[in-house]
Amino acid sequence: MRILTISFIAVLVISCSPSGPITPENAFSKFKSAYSEENTALMLSLISQESKLKIDTAVKIIASMDENSKTGFSEHYGLKKEALNNLSNQDFLKIQIVFMKKSGNEIHKALTSEAIVKANKNKKSAEFIMSNSVIFKLQREFPYWKIDITFF
Repeated sequence: MRILTISFIAVLVISCSPSGPITPENAFSKFKSAYSEENTALMLSLISQESKLKIDTAVKIIASMDENSKTGFSEHYGLKKEALNNLSNQDFLKIQIVFMKKSGNEIHKALTSEAIVKANKNKKSAEFIMSNSVIFKLQREFPYWKIDITFF
């Protein structure tokens, strides 16, 4: 009987443990790690709802481009034009990651450097200012912290 009680308590504790970042620092650290590992599934789980909507919109725009635009887009990013018709949100993030790493743009530099300032604006938002002056905003989507990448 004791073993059953202990097992029940262990299952209860495990099932109640957080499944997302509960601090801005944890969210940002996980996001940077997901970026460096090119883990798009984890990145999607760490971004805000508004950011996901922006990615959805971008994917729809890419799918609805005319053939000339698709040709130019696919050549620029080194993709097959046909793949643009069935692009997923993870595919879109992967394209962005590869492009940022290849070009070494400001966001890539920011995600591979350390934050110099972390500021909690209030209990619902926070910012990380990176050494190259890029600012990452985080917002609380109860109970977890999410990254706002709408500026990408």
